[in-house]
Amino acid sequence: MSPTSGSPVAEWVHDMAPAKRPGTVLVVEDEPLIRMTIEECLADQGFTVDAVGTSVEAVARVRGNPDTYRAAILDIGLPDGRGDQLADALRDIVAGLPIVLCTGYGMGEIRSRAFQQGRIVMISKPFLSEALLEALRAVEDQPDVLGGHDHE
Repeated sequence: MSPTSGSPVAEWVHDMAPAKRPGTVLVVEDEPLIRMTIEECLADQGFTVDAVGTSVEAVARVRGNPDTYRAAILDIGLPDGRGDQLADALRDIVAGLPIVLCTGYGMGEIRSRAFQQGRIVMISKPFLSEALLEALRAVEDQPDVLGGHDHE
């Protein structure tokens, strides 16, 4: 689903155009169909996307080129670890990296911990493209209380 012209999401997507905010969105999702759907949603809106299926791949990509990434969208339930733990590992490399955590499970304890860390937004699966784009906007617009990179 694409945002309609004149909608708040469409206005945000225009403001977030790659020319205005460069960088790649890292997508970490072990389910190939979901990963492809997220990648297509973001690419359709002009984002550069790097999509992988495991925590190990994600850490290797970010460690190899840390200044490339503007945000990350992480599945909570990965085959080689939890998404919230991956968020910690990625932030050890890129302090303050904006993160969207996606889950099909309950979010209680993880949500509480995420709010304490800042620049983390959680969304529940299944989600619409608009919800994903809104979550990405929300997390990138949050102030970086950890003193990491400025992604603007």
